[in-house]
Amino acid sequence: MLEEVWHLSNLKMFVKELDLEIKEARHIHPVHRNSIFLAQYIAQKHFKNVLEIGTGTGIIALHLAKKGSKVTATDIREDVVKAACNNGRLNNVHVNFVVSDLYKNVKGKYDCVIFIPPYFTSSSFSSFAFLFEKCLPWFLETRISYLLDIFFLKGKPSYPRRELLKRFLEETPSYLSRDGCIFLSVFKSDIPFLKLFSSFSYERISLPFFSNIIIFKITPLTRLNT
Repeated sequence: MLEEVWHLSNLKMFVKELDLEIKEARHIHPVHRNSIFLAQYIAQKHFKNVLEIGTGTGIIALHLAKKGSKVTATDIREDVVKAACNNGRLNNVHVNFVVSDLYKNVKGKYDCVIFIPPYFTSSSFSSFAFLFEKCLPWFLETRISYLLDIFFLKGKPSYPRRELLKRFLEETPSYLSRDGCIFLSVFKSDIPFLKLFSSFSYERISLPFFSNIIIFKITPLTRLNT
């Protein structure tokens, strides 16, 4: 049964809201309504140069490129980047996809940097996360993810994820243009952790649906770029 679900997940899906055809795979975080909302929201801002960290299927990067932005998108896994490239070809949309651990293989300055950290940093949970989101109705998925956030992600599995967030927030200002900003998606339980980074201004973006995920627009209080 498990293999049958994974097999079905490799079929193409049409994301009507973004007019994109996306091929999902079990080793990539599935398309989520938060990603669709964020892609639409950022597209309205008309950023010239955009960087997405942890692109996954590439859906956000591809939508922004379709809307006229010059987009670079990264992922730490080569197989994920290859899948995102395939989705780019599938939609005839150009994005500069790069294999990179955060900013290791990234150059330049960007008006907008986007990051949706993985819910689970441990690869042993990746298939579980995929089935979790694909097989549950959204209202159950949201409430169960809330319980996971409270009782599970605050334990040891959350430590490498928080370290990843820390690295991202420390390194990102060097890659922002003078008026650049960050769009970051986190769990509600991450908010106290974000407060440790007082060199940023946080603006919460209201979602049109109930979710355990919070999206912030973040701007550095002290600009590193002149």
